[in-house]
Amino acid sequence: MPIFDIKNYMKQEYHEIDPPPPKSLSAVTLFTVILSFMVTAMITMLTIQTYIPLSSEFAEQQHAISFTTKREGYGPLDFFLPDTSDLYQYHFLTSHAGIVEPHATMWVHLINADPSTSATYTICQTNSASDSCISGDAATTPFTLACTPHEDQYTMTITQNAQQSTGTLLCMYVRREFRTLTTADRDATIEAMWKLWELDEEAGRHTYGENFHSYSYLLDFHYFNAAWIHSDHIHEGNGFLAQHVKMTNIFEVAMQAVDPSVTLPYWDYTIETADGIQTYESPLFTENTFGSLPLPNNMSWGWLYESNSIDDGKIPDGKWANFKIAANTKFDDLDYAYGYMRAPWNINPSEYITRYTATDKTFPTCKSHYDLLGYTDLADFLQEIPYAAHASTHGVIGGSFGCDILNDMREAGYINGVDGQLNICQNWIFYMKEFYRSDILLPQDKCTADSESGSTCVYVCNEDRKSTLLEMLQHSIMNSGMEAIPPYGEMPDEGWDAWTAFICGGDGSKIYAGDHLESASPADPSFWPIHPTLERVFQAKLMAGGFSTSSTWPTDPVTEYVCNKAVCYEEDEDAFGNWDTCCYGHYEDDQMLDAPNNDRYTYVGPTNKDVHDGTNPQNPQYSMQYIYDTFTWSHCIQEGYDFDALLEGQYRRK
Repeated sequence: MPIFDIKNYMKQEYHEIDPPPPKSLSAVTLFTVILSFMVTAMITMLTIQTYIPLSSEFAEQQHAISFTTKREGYGPLDFFLPDTSDLYQYHFLTSHAGIVEPHATMWVHLINADPSTSATYTICQTNSASDSCISGDAATTPFTLACTPHEDQYTMTITQNAQQSTGTLLCMYVRREFRTLTTADRDATIEAMWKLWELDEEAGRHTYGENFHSYSYLLDFHYFNAAWIHSDHIHEGNGFLAQHVKMTNIFEVAMQAVDPSVTLPYWDYTIETADGIQTYESPLFTENTFGSLPLPNNMSWGWLYESNSIDDGKIPDGKWANFKIAANTKFDDLDYAYGYMRAPWNINPSEYITRYTATDKTFPTCKSHYDLLGYTDLADFLQEIPYAAHASTHGVIGGSFGCDILNDMREAGYINGVDGQLNICQNWIFYMKEFYRSDILLPQDKCTADSESGSTCVYVCNEDRKSTLLEMLQHSIMNSGMEAIPPYGEMPDEGWDAWTAFICGGDGSKIYAGDHLESASPADPSFWPIHPTLERVFQAKLMAGGFSTSSTWPTDPVTEYVCNKAVCYEEDEDAFGNWDTCCYGHYEDDQMLDAPNNDRYTYVGPTNKDVHDGTNPQNPQYSMQYIYDTFTWSHCIQEGYDFDALLEGQYRRK
């Protein structure tokens, strides 16, 4: 079954039904009317101040009745209101009066109706042979329709004071920012998500049908496409956004198999940063949502062996409390430690989904998203979106454990002070990923079986590539923006020997990353609302006119950035970055590796181009089953970033 289909759909213009013409009058009746009018006019002249408001009301009644719809607990969508900006528009919705959200309680929203009299509505499906319609009082009678997004359309007629207005409604889901959900919708969303963890694939599909997929099915896709030694097919390249939209949409459809009234919310994490909300105070991390964020006992240094256990990072409360990491029972060709579904470079022995919450980092800022919207070349936008606008979200939640394992290196003078030590520790997992993808280190073979202790699992190094290890270590640390180690010429030879021993068979394998920070990140439920925020930014950019310099997807990995080829090793070819499918997943016609069938040479799902075209609000063939509720970043004004002004300027210049 496809993840989503590009559909053609009808558009019916909004139109009004004129009131019926007046009936003809007899001569006697006409004389009576004229006489009555003359008497009334004389009285009106005596009391004109009293009747001016009535005259105004009468004039208002002659205007067409405007209307749209709204979901219970929310206001109407700006796209359908008068005088709304022509910037933030979905092209395919412009001919509709409103939308119907599937299986949700909906209300009519009257815009310029007479408040002194009641209005009624009638809704009839236009793309069905059935003549069934529903009716009700616009102010007191909600309606609910079990409709299919993009396919089902309805004609709504509003009647008031013998006037009628008619418009069309399209069935669509709406993604809303997490904290704006009503309590009822939030609870329903969390419950629907939880079922994906509570039930395995077989039980879930038996109960909820073929659209259901367990979280482990989605974890397989992410892990299988991200954890190979030869390259990362969904990160560190131009396909990052499209590949994550694909996985997110599979997840959302699986949620809706459980409860068709819910939609995956997006999490605009720049709100936390702009409003000074501490990481652990975010509304996403409570007992009633995705579980609280655990905090280290040493808030200055973070998660240390001397003050915390590795299992202290487990989710402490809520539905996901003490949830265990999945076992890798499927992908034998991938290296992994202790039998867990974790990245080969993260030898974390904890059996739980872990969050080693970083207390010295923040989520991405308004500036990061503002800067992203300023790019005029698609290639630049795609290259940058995985990093400043997104990456630290995973870094804060995932974090690192075991920074005090570096104490001896600092005390020996091979690290510059505590700040240097903490900087190296926080980036350690990324260094290890680079070394793994460069054929320098791998976990020992015996680490691919269950083990009770972390003491037996260490990195082993390729003896032929130890010189490359030091070159990469020097380059990575010295280009981190911190003077974390002595510079070239000042580090003694025994210092480099100590670093080699630390990594190859030493304690370097005992700095662990929380699961958000590696290939197993979808195991944590808070992973899923993150990437819709990036799609929303992308949609805003396209609404404003897109990329004025170039909207061409890079195709030449030699002269253009397609993916990070520095960590693109093919073991079969013994080559770095110069083999045919090095950057697969990051070209516009690429799909995903076939995780369900454990086949990395077969590809499934829509192409990246399908996703970009399908999520383009200016495309009449928009194919996503959802829209975003609003495009506003008012919280960023206080930091000096006016998104409306930026995007309006681009829109007017297009």
